[in-house]
Amino acid sequence: MKNNLPANKSSASAKKWLLLLAEIAGTVVAFAIYRLAANLSLGFVFWIYAAVTAALTLTYLIYNRGLSRRGVTIEML
Repeated sequence: MKNNLPANKSSASAKKWLLLLAEIAGTVVAFAIYRLAANLSLGFVFWIYAAVTAALTLTYLIYNRGLSRRGVTIEML
């Protein structure tokens, strides 16, 4: 089995933390926009979020071939 670990572990660890912080920041910003719109009684924002969620869900399902496990190998996981 080939070792695919990066040569610099601290760089990989820093990149993971940076990605985690970016995800948390994105979530906080999206939630803040949603709550602000809810407090201002902007009802259309819910439908925008619903449409974006539906589009992302369909994209995920199409990209993953409808969650089929046929033809999946260990290397693909």
